Amino acid sequence: MGADLYIHIMVPPLEDADVEYFTRPCHNGGDTKWDVLFQLIMNTPKVYVGEVSWLKAALFDDNERFVPKTIEIVNEILTDHRLDPAVIALMDRVNAMPVEDFEKLDPLEKEVATKVFFSGRYPVIITEEIIKKIEDAFNLDNTTGYSLGTKDDVVAFLRENINKPAFPISW
Repeated sequence: MGADLYIHIMVPPLEDADVEYFTRPCHNGGDTKWDVLFQLIMNTPKVYVGEVSWLKAALFDDNERFVPKTIEIVNEILTDHRLDPAVIALMDRVNAMPVEDFEKLDPLEKEVATKVFFSGRYPVIITEEIIKKIEDAFNLDNTTGYSLGTKDDVVAFLRENINKPAFPISW
């Protein structure tokens, strides 16, 4: 069983801070704000990108079997493209280190890493460059058993929403 990755378009009353809050890794039960945002996000314009199992990939340390390359690239494009290369390098280092080593970072690195982790780094503005990168990602072989959406549908959706903020959500 996998999750479905969608590209959503941010429309009012949804704001950046709402998407950041919704995509944080942990929420307590009975979180009314999260429940309201769930309904808002479910009703935004969206397009199906494909199926993925982030959980199996993490458990078995095997992206090749459980994360179609197209999904991986689309998710990266929509989450990492606005970050400074130095911040990306810091996050790569943080993600590779044991949890207990996080406290050894200098205070500024800890602050930046924490803000980036909890920000979700969304949304991004759909541009021709992003559309081209996502279109190219659909040309890659899918070596997993997970299905992908249709390239033409995704590209058409992105073109209809060019210059609008977008963010990925796995449901």
